[in-house]
Amino acid sequence: MEQTLKIENARIFFRNFSGKQTKFNPPGKRNFCVYIPEDAAEVMAEDGWNIKYTKPRDEDDEPRPYTQVSVGYEKYPPKVWLISGKSKTLLDEETVSSLDYAEIENVDLVIRPYSWNANGKSGVKAYLKKAYITVVQDDLDMKYKDFNEDDDGDLPWDD
Repeated sequence: MEQTLKIENARIFFRNFSGKQTKFNPPGKRNFCVYIPEDAAEVMAEDGWNIKYTKPRDEDDEPRPYTQVSVGYEKYPPKVWLISGKSKTLLDEETVSSLDYAEIENVDLVIRPYSWNANGKSGVKAYLKKAYITVVQDDLDMKYKDFNEDDDGDLPWDD
């Protein structure tokens, strides 16, 4: 199975790009959850993907399909682009953790399947292949958007 899934305007949640240990996450495991389009979720579940459904918070809510997506840098590192205004920055294994608390405006992503077999069980795990993550810019971001970063790290008053 090599069929990837592209989701534009994706909603991601339970972000742990840093891989920090939590009650539900062992240390070093980078991941997040993403809502899956309803029509794709049924097919994915039939193919062995681990598709779960949210619990409705009130009587008007419908359960929504989602899956956990691993962010692995071991064999096939994902291309994760941070979009801020007109600038695009490729995040690496160290800087991707900044997404844990970012105010995100939009996410377009591609996830790839990994078929596994262990102890008589099998399934499909989702891995991040590529993402373009646009962050919200506030008034100060807009005011200073044309300034370049000082690459040498020296402060102007250090001589």
